[in-house]
Amino acid sequence: MSKLWTKEKTKKGLKLEAAMLVTATLLLLVINILVFIINVSDLTKVILLMISWFYFMVALIYSMYVERKTGMYECIRCHSIYTPKLSRYIFSINLATSRLLRCPYCKQKSWHEKVYIEGKHQKL
Repeated sequence: MSKLWTKEKTKKGLKLEAAMLVTATLLLLVINILVFIINVSDLTKVILLMISWFYFMVALIYSMYVERKTGMYECIRCHSIYTPKLSRYIFSINLATSRLLRCPYCKQKSWHEKVYIEGKHQKL
């Protein structure tokens, strides 16, 4: 199986990512507000907060996974195209379609542009 996603799978993944993030954020906000408004036991409040934060973290991690799989990055110095390791991807600074990453080929740290691969690469 190819490491790259097809265009259809990419679209479905990005739609699912957006839906999960929106619902997780809304759920987190609503439960956090309700926990302090309603009169329930402390244990119930803790359980509700843990459930909402757990769902939010799962949605966040999944969205990072999908975002990483839907494109690759091109080094602006050596123009090599690669997919960064998940840990580097998660902890790197990003600005829309570029991330501050270290190129695995030229070892230079710079802002790498996200590219979408379909046969030949096209910049987003």
